[in-house]
Amino acid sequence: MNIVLQDQIPVCQRARRLSFPEKQKVNEKITDWLNQGIIRESSSDYCSPLVLRRKKDGNFRLCIDYCKLNAKTVKDRYPLPLIEEVLDQLPSGKFFSTTDLKNGFFHMEMEEDSKKFTSFVTHDGQYGFNEVPFGLCNSPSIFQRFINHVFRDLLKESIVIIYMDGIIIPSIDELDGIKRLSRVLQTASEYGLELNLKKCNFLKSKIEFLGYIIENGKISPSLEKTVAIQNFPEPKSVKQIQSFIGLTGYFRKFVQNYALIDKPLSDVLRDNTEFYFGPEQKSAFQTLKQKLSENPVLHIFKQGAKLELHTDASKFGYGAILFQQSDDNKFHPIHYMSKKTSSQEEKYSSYELEVLAIIEALKKFRYYLTGSKFRIITYCSAFQKTMSKTQLTSKIARWALFLEDFNYEIVHCPGKQMKHVDCLSRILLCL
Repeated sequence: MNIVLQDQIPVCQRARRLSFPEKQKVNEKITDWLNQGIIRESSSDYCSPLVLRRKKDGNFRLCIDYCKLNAKTVKDRYPLPLIEEVLDQLPSGKFFSTTDLKNGFFHMEMEEDSKKFTSFVTHDGQYGFNEVPFGLCNSPSIFQRFINHVFRDLLKESIVIIYMDGIIIPSIDELDGIKRLSRVLQTASEYGLELNLKKCNFLKSKIEFLGYIIENGKISPSLEKTVAIQNFPEPKSVKQIQSFIGLTGYFRKFVQNYALIDKPLSDVLRDNTEFYFGPEQKSAFQTLKQKLSENPVLHIFKQGAKLELHTDASKFGYGAILFQQSDDNKFHPIHYMSKKTSSQEEKYSSYELEVLAIIEALKKFRYYLTGSKFRIITYCSAFQKTMSKTQLTSKIARWALFLEDFNYEIVHCPGKQMKHVDCLSRILLCL
């Protein structure tokens, strides 16, 4: 790995104070790293401080605070996979194996000229990395490029699905799973990759991956995540609200009308708004907790299955549910989408809002819908009639042009039959 800086002015910080037990932990790890050749003693002009992070099991993880170095590092733009796309590759899997690389970044070497930049200071010395450390801003991108190179043939054959050091191997049955796993392990061995066997799982019908539980073509938030949400304390500051929204927002596709439920909380985050946590915020906070603790389940997108897009809108916001027909011939949700209306959109007519809901849903689910014939189920009875007119406003004309990219059938459904999406105009009154 090569590090390129925007200037040549050294970054140097002092060591941070540690307690006596913490110093012992640091000494043990430094000795271990020196013996393995992961680090070496350094006299570099660059120097970042060491920090300790407590792990889930109560032990400590040694980390380096490279914030100042990262601020002046030229960024590597190799993209990380989109988690949504990773999960969408799992619908046909009946059995799953996952492998986890031990000290994943340490499988890559630092270039000699860049080792001086990795220098860090402890209570009794200065050291630098021979291998790529955690904490450098380009480490994730560099590692993703490396691991994609290692398994490039298996990725092309859809044998493995990879996100960073997390590798999942889906299979249609146990025999298929053994064959796939054997090829993955052989490739890992050829490149000298070391696995953390404690975190590996083999031929499981139900498995946790990237914070989700995967089982039989369905997906749900992991127990660890839902417990964390359930135990999240009532926010006492703007920062704590941001943390809660970040935690629940990761699973927003499981929550119908998430954006509308979340609105009282996100309104507190607006610029020049003082922290306030009144009855509306408390209700929104508890509602999100409740919905994500009810073990929500979505089906994983399956190529070729029949699709239906259900939409609805109000002056407060709009929402959609994407359904697919499963093996039981019933339509099951695979994704919820919702969004608050902007101050300009609040002025739209009811018809324009209904069309806006369709347009925004198509943008959100374009990945699933492009190239497929599907039905749009909407409350808007005038949609087809208006879109067929020769004289359209510029806004409607733009929307009509966008719709030309899709192969859809519009089905008007009376409001009383759209209860699963038709609560946008009432949900704020319930908070």
